[in-house]
Amino acid sequence: MAPHFVLERHSSYLGASGLAMAATLGSAMPQLVIGVLADLRQLRWMASLGLSLAGTGAGLAGVVPANGLVWLMLLASG
Repeated sequence: MAPHFVLERHSSYLGASGLAMAATLGSAMPQLVIGVLADLRQLRWMASLGLSLAGTGAGLAGVVPANGLVWLMLLASG
């Protein structure tokens, strides 16, 4: 995604690395809590929800106009 934002949307390399950070934080921060909940309560539907949220967030990140919304979409997709 970084080449798209640098070449097509004219983001700086710092801005593109901030978007990569958003995706990383979105996956790393809630991972422990969600993993424990899914293991304790047998929430198998969370796998489908996570995959759907990741695809939707990453897909919308390429089409939303504002940089703040892009950051939020990548945070959600993580």
